[in-house]
Amino acid sequence: GATGFVPNNIDPDLAADIDARYFDVTLSASGTTSLSSTVEIDRLTLSGPQAGLDINSGGRLTSLIEIMQTAGTLNVDAGGTIATPGDYLLFMGLLSGSGTVSTPYFTNVAGGIAPGGMGTTGTLTIDGDAILSSGSVLLYDATASGSDLLAITGDVSLGGNVAMNFES
Repeated sequence: GATGFVPNNIDPDLAADIDARYFDVTLSASGTTSLSSTVEIDRLTLSGPQAGLDINSGGRLTSLIEIMQTAGTLNVDAGGTIATPGDYLLFMGLLSGSGTVSTPYFTNVAGGIAPGGMGTTGTLTIDGDAILSSGSVLLYDATASGSDLLAITGDVSLGGNVAMNFES
């Protein structure tokens, strides 16, 4: 893997002698990658069981083709966004945080969704349509002062299970 740089698509500019660069990013190694800037790539795949991506507040990752998560953890902090004009497919792994997932179609096959994160309350927004199949799990926290919320702006098809954590 690469270290010390952030992949970011660059369109060609022949007059300025700038070559095109496009990135298909796969996070499969153990460890968490944090993003605090605005980055555009072609495709994101999160496939390692110990791999993680944290979109920090003010960070924005746009994947032009799709986002495919087959393992690992993707966390979007409040004020952060992960976006794609394609689909976000959550086959397995965990999606968490209090930020925004912007996609026309979010499909959760057998993954977990934890608005606010595990053990903390918050609102995770899915800006688009969502399908939560029978294998999906919503991981909700509730306290005396509030609870998690999964806010979906489009059409919803709900299935799966809900696991509640009550804190006093």
